[in-house]
Amino acid sequence: MVGLEAKPNNEGELRRMSVKNSHRRYGVGRLLLSTLENWAVKQQFRKIWLTTGSVMQKARDFYVSAGYVETDAYLIREEPPVYGVVKLEKALMSTIPT
Repeated sequence: MVGLEAKPNNEGELRRMSVKNSHRRYGVGRLLLSTLENWAVKQQFRKIWLTTGSVMQKARDFYVSAGYVETDAYLIREEPPVYGVVKLEKALMSTIPT
């Protein structure tokens, strides 16, 4: 399952990305993500971004391996249990006609 929410400035927020445990490590996640990115390019999105928990290292590694760059990190809960968030972005198009 994958979901993208349209945002201002031709950006999209990746809101959901999930692959059943038994289907992981078979390329399903990459296929979902590349299909979403191809669709987003056709819709003239210029960037996709997402947030994930700072402790979600496997998810962070997956997105980085797919070309996403960590651009921000912050705490959304400073009292125990502390919860950090990391923002990742990927530019889809180098230029958009103006």
